[in-house]
Amino acid sequence: MSQATEASTLLEGALGGLTVEDAMHAGVISCPPATTLRAAARMLSTYRVHAVMVVPRHHADAGHVAADSGVAIDVHTHWFPQAFLDLISKHGAEHGVEWKEVEGKGPQFKVGHLMTGPVGPNFMDLDARLAMMDAQGVAAHAVSLSQPHVYWAGRTLGEKLAAVYNEELARMHEHAPQRLFGLAALPMHEPDLAVKEVDRAAKLAGMRGFYLSTVVNDKELSDPSFFPIYERIEALGLPIFLHPIFVIAAKRLEKFYLTN
Repeated sequence: MSQATEASTLLEGALGGLTVEDAMHAGVISCPPATTLRAAARMLSTYRVHAVMVVPRHHADAGHVAADSGVAIDVHTHWFPQAFLDLISKHGAEHGVEWKEVEGKGPQFKVGHLMTGPVGPNFMDLDARLAMMDAQGVAAHAVSLSQPHVYWAGRTLGEKLAAVYNEELARMHEHAPQRLFGLAALPMHEPDLAVKEVDRAAKLAGMRGFYLSTVVNDKELSDPSFFPIYERIEALGLPIFLHPIFVIAAKRLEKFYLTN
């Protein structure tokens, strides 16, 4: 069996019987060279990834990927859509959020000891992000919210912030469907609302998983109140991306910029 035939067979198995040709036509995979089909198959079967974008090496001169390094997919990237920022600007103060516009640099806000921003163009403008990705040779981003998330926002605003952010992730994906994918935010501080948002967000375009902080206000992720959320995510076969926020004894880490 040739390398190309063997790799194609592996990939079709990982795709649940979908042929490589059909997957390419459906946009699940894009232009798979034989040298990377095996890696795509392993990624799909091992991690239950819903989509793998494989960029052929001859696209390297277009800035999509380094010629000798395979495909670069960055899963730790953040974005602040304007609709989300507008909600914080309007309602954040009543929840203790400090907000200001930094001239020429964008918005900056603070929750507790965590300062976010100024949020510059690459974190707000999708075309600026895509240009940055091209310059860096990155094929795709899995995009998530950054600190301080939505856990500070109470029940009603927290639910709305998460929903608006996830809807904006879907809009982002539609802007560049082969390159930008979403990791949904959840109002984890209200577990019943988080379960509802899992089901809703999972149906949105381009969603590939969920983003959680490593602590939710005063609760560890091992708290039983979160188990129904994890069970629902597991049932959907989607991954969870964990991001540190409000780490233990943050003061000792300030000089190293590791307090988040």
